Amino acid sequence: SNIKKVFVYVLGLSLSEALLTGTGIIFGFSAPVLAAQILWVNIAVGIFPASALSRKEPEKEIMNMSPSEEKKKFMEGRALFVACTAGIVNAAVLFGIFMFFKSSFASVPYARSVTFAALCVNSLFIALSAANLSKPIWESSFGENRTTAMFLGLGILVSVAAVYTSPLVAVSDSSSMGFLEWIIILGAGILSFLAVEMAKWGINKKIPNYKI
Repeated sequence: SNIKKVFVYVLGLSLSEALLTGTGIIFGFSAPVLAAQILWVNIAVGIFPASALSRKEPEKEIMNMSPSEEKKKFMEGRALFVACTAGIVNAAVLFGIFMFFKSSFASVPYARSVTFAALCVNSLFIALSAANLSKPIWESSFGENRTTAMFLGLGILVSVAAVYTSPLVAVSDSSSMGFLEWIIILGAGILSFLAVEMAKWGINKKIPNYKI
């Protein structure tokens, strides 16, 4: 179950990055995020969500779930649904952030820096959505997510360091931002996270019998 959650996180994050970059190319804009920034998210930040999901406490109802069928594909059903939903929703939100700051500040590098920070934060929200594939966050207990919360806190520290620490700024090619930018980033991340959780809640209403 935890291995599948790691795959959902990686697929959801990779899909959001691919859609974000592809949308920028299709519309003829500069890349919303650079290759170095994507690598930073995937390696420096991504190690914490992946570690959290691989060590996550089991859900209370896990032993009541039906085992996977022998010929059933590893990534299908709810796992694929959560990954694709998270990828599409987050890509749309990130592209909106890039366009807003690009038009507001008339600066592509600054808009790219804000989008990079938003990608770091949103990657952590994708991991939180992947932490439980059978139910939304408001139906989970803190005991099921305490390890995830701890590792995601470390991911936030690494994300902030990439924007404000001089050596890391040079590596991630980003720039410092103000308080308002962080409010927008967190607000957009929370909204996209809730959208994915509502989608999980909706599919559970239609297909209540969850299988790993």
